[in-house]
Order: sequence, then structure tokens, then C-alpha cells
Amino acid sequence: MFNVIIRVYSILYSSYGKLNLMLSPMRFLWRKLANVLQPRWLRRSLQTCRVGEQTLQNGERIVVSLTSFPARINDVWQVVACMLAQTLQPTKVILWLSKEQFASKDALPQSLLSLEDETFSIRLVDGDLRSHKKHYYAFREYPGDLVVIIDDDLYYPTDMLAKLYEAHCQNPTAVVCRYAYQMSYAPDGTVKPYAQWGKVMGASASGQLFFGSGGGTLFQPAKLYPDISRKDLFTRLTPQADDIWLNAMTRLADIPVVKIPCGLILPVFIAQNVTLAATNLYENRNDAQLQDVQSYYAEEIGRRPFVP
Repeated sequence: MFNVIIRVYSILYSSYGKLNLMLSPMRFLWRKLANVLQPRWLRRSLQTCRVGEQTLQNGERIVVSLTSFPARINDVWQVVACMLAQTLQPTKVILWLSKEQFASKDALPQSLLSLEDETFSIRLVDGDLRSHKKHYYAFREYPGDLVVIIDDDLYYPTDMLAKLYEAHCQNPTAVVCRYAYQMSYAPDGTVKPYAQWGKVMGASASGQLFFGSGGGTLFQPAKLYPDISRKDLFTRLTPQADDIWLNAMTRLADIPVVKIPCGLILPVFIAQNVTLAATNLYENRNDAQLQDVQSYYAEEIGRRPFVP
């Protein structure tokens, strides 16, 4: 019952994107109401729905990976709860945290610690790779499995993993995403500024899709370009843009990208929240980091990842 309620909330909220009501008062009120009721429903779902309704095929495993930081740590339990309430249960859900921000688990809220079990674990790591933590460690530890990357400030519908996995079974060589942009190019073939790319709402398998990793994206790490784990490169070229790095590693490996239908994604309300995506966009950091990746690989291997 609670899985159904959570799923319906996400579906209704995402429908506003299809109606182009981005500034709709109804959308605002729906978001506020969801952030009051969703935590209650999630707590109830954890008590009643810890076992999924569907299972994986052929011995495959799904590992869900995310990271967080102090400003969001009190609310990230809701995102974890969304994963534990999935109709298709993940094999593992791992939250990677930097020891520079959290010296020990004693610094973490009980709302999060209470969720740890055989499925969900909190891993403290040395250094701070920022948003790259959500892919770097999981890809190294589970290269042969399916790894789904998510963000720490979004509500995910309880059938998200099931839909990603269904699309994976239909497109076994592809990266499967829920959130993407259509890249745009100038007449001379250069990439237009990130702010001029169009958001893709429906299903697509365009060759110029640029996926947003945190919306819920399924990878097969072993198939990505070998540089994927080179933290010396991604910390220098894309220190604040894990999605640019992941897209580059996907394109250089000639892996297709498939987007499944997804409307607006319901955010978790976090007071004074600052998103990396907004910072990169408004300060044009995405364009600079994308160009750095283009220039590096043009010199190293004679190929620009984002040139069609």
C-alpha cells in the first residue's frame, strides 16, 4: 500500500513537466505536501516492505551507489529508504562518505544509522572526491555487476530499479538513464554551451544523449573506457562534474545510451540546499570542464568524446 502511495506521488509530480507547468502553484504545493508526507510513508514502508516483489535474472546483481555531505546528511535517509522500498530489491545500497567531513559514524544521524543492515551500508573513505565518490568506489569494487548511481536529494519512485533493469534486459550493452539532455552543436561542429541543450522528457536512444547521472543511471562498469578509475584525471579535468566524466567514459567506449521515460524528479526539501548542478550551470563551469575533457583526449588519443 505504501509503495503504491509513494509511486503515485512521484508520477503525479512528474506529470507537471509534461504539461510544461514549471512555475505552477500546484506543482509548488504538491512538492511541499510531498515533503511533509513522504517521510512518514517511507518510515511505514520500511516496516512493511523491505522485501521486493521482483528478482533479478541470470545471477545478476544491482548495486546502488550514492554519496552525501554534511548539509544533506540529516535528510539522506529518505533517499536510502526509497531504495530499500524498491519493488526490485537491490543487492547492495552503499553510501560513501568522506572521512574529511565525517570522522566516524558517531557523527552521523540515527535516522541513517538505523537503516544499516545486510543490504545498506555506510562506507567512510579517505580523502574527498566530491561527487565522484558515488561512482569511483563502487565501480572499482563491483566492476562486473550492474551499478546504479543516484543523488542524495531526490525521491525515487519505488519501481525505478525495476524499470531501469527492464530497459537493461532489452538493451544489454547500453547505459540506461532516467534524466538526460540532447546535446546541441554549432554549424562548425563544436558543442554549444550546456545551457543551450534541450532536456529530454520521453524515451530516447539518440546518439547525442547526455545523461545526468544522479537521476538514476545504470552502468556496467567493466565496459566503460579504461580511464574511468583514473582519479588523477577526473579530479583535474572534471572536479565538479562527475556526469561529464561518466558521459565521456561512456562515449569513448562507444557504449549506447538509452533513456527511459521520466518527467520531473521530486526533490527532497533541504533548507539552504546548494546543488552542484546549479552551481556548475550558472557559473558556466560545465562548459569549461567539458572543454578540458575534449582538449585532453584530442591530444592524448586524437579523439574528442563529445564530437559526433
